[in-house]
Amino acid sequence: MPSTKSNQKKSNQNNPDVLKLLEKYKKERDEAFQKEESLRDKMKLSEIITRTHAESLKHKVRDLTVENKDLRRTVKRLRIEMGLEYDPKFKGKTTKDIIGMLREKEQQSSHLSEENGSLNHQINQLTTALNSSVLARRTLEEQLSSVQYEMKELTKKYGRLLKLWEDTKVQRHERVLMTNFPGITPKSSPKEVCDKSVQTVTSISQYQRFPRTSSWELLHRNQG
Repeated sequence: MPSTKSNQKKSNQNNPDVLKLLEKYKKERDEAFQKEESLRDKMKLSEIITRTHAESLKHKVRDLTVENKDLRRTVKRLRIEMGLEYDPKFKGKTTKDIIGMLREKEQQSSHLSEENGSLNHQINQLTTALNSSVLARRTLEEQLSSVQYEMKELTKKYGRLLKLWEDTKVQRHERVLMTNFPGITPKSSPKEVCDKSVQTVTSISQYQRFPRTSSWELLHRNQG
């Protein structure tokens, strides 16, 4: 039996197909060993990186925890300083709720600012219109003053013309008296002459009197 097995082994070793299979298996085994070594190295490197990252995260968590505690103490101190702890509006509300309320107030303030800008624009428009009205009023007042001044001047001219007409009327009465009554000498006062002429005219017959003329007709004649 032993001789038979040894003979089979020798025959297998001498068989080229068996040798090829052995070479193939050896090669696959070596490649598997190499892959295993490579994977082990990668796993070790990954473990080192993971451990380092975990330690870094632990430090960050520790720092964030400390920072969070500090922030809580700061928020509590600010709430006390601002009177939020004792204000009924904010009593029992968290910081998140208060921040939400402050944001709503900010939005309302922004809306009011926009309305204020619109009102300022309307005020500017009304101010411009008011300035235009004031300017127009001043212009009208100046025109009115000019018209009043012209009216005063016309009144003065009318007074002078009326006086001239009265003087002319007196002179006409004097001429009438001197023509009809040569012996009568008129006095120096125009008023007295006018009174005498009125008294004398009553004694003159109707056909000898001058036709009566209105003051406006005489004024227009004198102006002509």
